Amino acid sequence: MPKQRFHPCNVCATSGLAELSTAGNEDEALSTDSGVVLPAPRHSGEGVGMDVIERGQLLADGWTDAEIQRLIRQEKLTRLAHGRYSDLDLAVMSPEERHGLVAVARWSCFTSPNVVLSHVSAAVLHGLPVIRGQLAKVCLTRSDTGGARTTKKVRVKASHLDVRDRVEIDGVPVTSVARTLIDLGRHHGTVATVIAADHALRHELVEADEVIATVLRMGTAPGLPTARRALVQADGRAESVGESRQHLVLRPAFPTYASQVNVFDERGTLTGRVDGALLEAGVVVEFDGFAKYERYRRQGESIGGAVAREKKREDRLRALGWLVIRFTWDELADPAAMIAKVRRAVAQRAGQPRPAGTTAVAPPRQIRF
Repeated sequence: MPKQRFHPCNVCATSGLAELSTAGNEDEALSTDSGVVLPAPRHSGEGVGMDVIERGQLLADGWTDAEIQRLIRQEKLTRLAHGRYSDLDLAVMSPEERHGLVAVARWSCFTSPNVVLSHVSAAVLHGLPVIRGQLAKVCLTRSDTGGARTTKKVRVKASHLDVRDRVEIDGVPVTSVARTLIDLGRHHGTVATVIAADHALRHELVEADEVIATVLRMGTAPGLPTARRALVQADGRAESVGESRQHLVLRPAFPTYASQVNVFDERGTLTGRVDGALLEAGVVVEFDGFAKYERYRRQGESIGGAVAREKKREDRLRALGWLVIRFTWDELADPAAMIAKVRRAVAQRAGQPRPAGTTAVAPPRQIRF
């Protein structure tokens, strides 16, 4: 099974448990004043697994159940799953980091080697963007006879897994990136699939041929037609979740909409790369997310400085004759209004000559079945 490195939950913390000992009554804080110092807890596995502490290990190292419960009340331990704890501060973690930690803890409760993290849980461990509203349940797939089940916090799918569909991340078995994208398409909707697939293709975490081969191996598995329809809408050019969602709205309404376009002036100098454009209409469409300014901020530059530089770039585009419109996160919630806004921009520029200079559209990395 190929091994990979865990991405989003690389939260490093010094274990506070190593500094504690038993002292006082049941309601008092543990103190080092008693002279009785218990061994530091031994964490399980490597990588993210080191952030999950198992009850059996604590008992073997000299802790008692009463002391464990006391540490939980004192918020020095957090219960992640049955008999699984963490001494990290979950409050400072992102939702993806918390989900990754809890997912590993809940996976470790299964004794079958045929159970792997999958769907959104695998996506988190692979470092793929996810829809945070879909992180309420840990998702696993089992390829043995255990069967599927769903509880308040865990969803287990029963499905055949080829050996090529499994990889390890820090010793934790998860579905491969290709299989993860397909499972997102089967069960989590088009948006979740495209934002993850765009990221994976752009960062070369997966090749289109891998996804196609995995779909073919899965034969007539339920949900594959839905997954294929979602996957073909990704092309690996979007640089953020917001851009992926913008492209999803605008491409069907404007067949000539182009993603990631380099705009050059009359002398051939690059004026800038824009998120999208209607080339014949002379309309540039940008997604105005905070992540963009953070991503393109130069060393030592403030966010305000990056915004000011972006506005100057926009002025240069307008000087060439481009009409520039922008969308924000709030506008993504109303696709009809987005389409109407672009149509107004196209109508506003109708009858005007094409912008000066030239353009070059970034090549797509598409999945074609």
